[in-house]
Amino acid sequence: MNSNSPASATPGTSYNEHKPKTPPPDLPSLLLDSRIIYIGMPLVPAVTELIVSELLYLQYTDSSKPCYIYINSTGCTRADGEVVGFDTEATAIYDTMKYIGNEVNLTFIKFEIKPEISKRRFILSVLE
Repeated sequence: MNSNSPASATPGTSYNEHKPKTPPPDLPSLLLDSRIIYIGMPLVPAVTELIVSELLYLQYTDSSKPCYIYINSTGCTRADGEVVGFDTEATAIYDTMKYIGNEVNLTFIKFEIKPEISKRRFILSVLE
C-alpha cells in the first residue's frame, strides 16, 4: 500500500496530539470582551449583582468606550407570573449605569412587568 495515500494512518498519532491546549472561552466571557451584557433571566439579587459588577468592570477597563446591554427578561417575575425579585433590582442597575462614565446602549428584546409603570419605561425615561 502506498504510504502517501490519504487513507493511510501514520503510526504514533494520538488524540492528545490534537487536543486543545486550553479550554474554549465561554459565551458570557466573549460577550463581555465585546462590551456586551446580556440579561436573559428574571432580575433577582444574584443577577443584579452580576450585572452591576460587569458594568463596573467595563468602566474600569475603558471608561471611554460604550457598553451594550441586551435585555430579554421578565423583570422581577418568572414566566408563570410568580414574583421572584424586588423592584429595586432595576433601580440598582440604573444607578450603576448613571454612576459609570460610559455611554450605555440598551436593546430590549423582551421586558414584561405587570405593575402600572413598566421597568422599560422607567429605565428609558431616566436615561434621557
